[in-house]
Amino acid sequence: MKFSFKNKGAFTLIELLVVIAIIAILAAMLLPALASAKERAKRISCVNNLRQVVLGIAMYCSDNSDTMPPLKFRYNGNLQYPYEMFRYTPPNVTPPTFDPDGGPYNLGVLWSSSIITDGKIFYCPSNAKGDDLNYDYYSVKQSWPFGVDPVVAAADNPGYVRSGYQYYPQSTKVNAVVTQGAGAQIIPQWPHYDTPNNNPTLHNWICVPLFKQSAIDQKRSMIVDVMYKGLNSLSHKNGGNPAGLNAAFGDGHVNWQGIRQEPDAFNSKVWTALEPAPDGVASVPDFTYAMSLFRP
Repeated sequence: MKFSFKNKGAFTLIELLVVIAIIAILAAMLLPALASAKERAKRISCVNNLRQVVLGIAMYCSDNSDTMPPLKFRYNGNLQYPYEMFRYTPPNVTPPTFDPDGGPYNLGVLWSSSIITDGKIFYCPSNAKGDDLNYDYYSVKQSWPFGVDPVVAAADNPGYVRSGYQYYPQSTKVNAVVTQGAGAQIIPQWPHYDTPNNNPTLHNWICVPLFKQSAIDQKRSMIVDVMYKGLNSLSHKNGGNPAGLNAAFGDGHVNWQGIRQEPDAFNSKVWTALEPAPDGVASVPDFTYAMSLFRP
């Protein structure tokens, strides 16, 4: 007598291929949703960072007779100045010393005065990995902020520590400027760092004269995500495309500035002017104009 055995639980090759195809289709459908959820989580973390920075500024002002952190800014200069925290030399030496022309200024005073000691607060989690506006960049050789790898950073000034956020409170006083992307505009403007009555140290640091918290426009942006390289450099993406940025305002709250919701603030001609020219300098008037357009 012959017996015939059949494994009825086995899949045929065609059935396996169908299952694999279905899994691939489901993965393709789910991955964008997962990426979007991950970016939303980073955006929320970015908001929390900015709220802590705003609170830190309020504490700094309370400890310094209502005086805001020094603002490093030059109206015909490098748009990375508002991101700088301080400069030190030499790299990878403990303790390092601040350069005579190196602050601390901008958000750097929140760290130097121990108001914010966690360096990760100064960086948006959506910022690109590996560049000098990222926390990890400054914690390779030792702890942040003095752990930069001088070999990797040789061309980018290893003793310069930059934040991942841009500090630029806006004055209640306005002035006329001519932008490349939007023509003549009336926007808030601080006195030039080269003003005769400026403090010599602040002048050496390229910081505008000190100003009080009461002198800033509470309804205009004070700190925002990185924006100095044009629209395509924005950290927050939507399906790979620039989506907008988070902005903290003088009155203390943080609000999302979406490209679709605020088209005037993301005028493509203005943002093209923010892209660095071959000499590394972008249009400062377009920068200050764009900053003035973010809404609470």
